[in-house]
Amino acid sequence: MNVADARGYADDLTDPQRAVVLIATAEKPSRFDTIARGSGYEQSDISQAIEQLLSMNLIEKEQSRLAGKFFYNYVLLNDRGVQVQAILRDREDAK
Repeated sequence: MNVADARGYADDLTDPQRAVVLIATAEKPSRFDTIARGSGYEQSDISQAIEQLLSMNLIEKEQSRLAGKFFYNYVLLNDRGVQVQAILRDREDAK
């Protein structure tokens, strides 16, 4: 994920996360510059680190969303499987 992708997810971010995106994309250069000077690293290194942290968070959010969908579908499939088994048992009993 790059900075452009992160901007696309801005609507899903909390306010602190949105602030990180603004810093990482250098839309707030004064804060970004302060972080770089305060840490002793180059701005590009700080930008890359923030971008990596942000993308990790977005990946975790996406994985959580997908896991939720999987679990929901698994429960539905399991319920349907139980229903099918009951129908088959009823048919066998009727014979």
